[in-house]
Amino acid sequence: MTCLKFGFPAPGRFEDTDRSEIDQLAGYFHYFGVKGHFLMQLGRSEEARIAFDRAIALAHTPAEAAHIRMHLDRLSKQSGPA
Repeated sequence: MTCLKFGFPAPGRFEDTDRSEIDQLAGYFHYFGVKGHFLMQLGRSEEARIAFDRAIALAHTPAEAAHIRMHLDRLSKQSGPA
């Protein structure tokens, strides 16, 4: 898994990570975008959708929000109607 190369736990393995480190990321737009991407790759569509929605809510610019919406559109096409 790519995230392991950079010292991050694999998605779904956050129970092994210090919870305070994850809590610090709760307001970080990019964290939820990457989390959504990894979950999408794992086929966990509903969890990915939730992460992408959170990223949109945290977006600082319309361009950031549009980029995440593009991923949501792709997710919708892959998984069919929600």
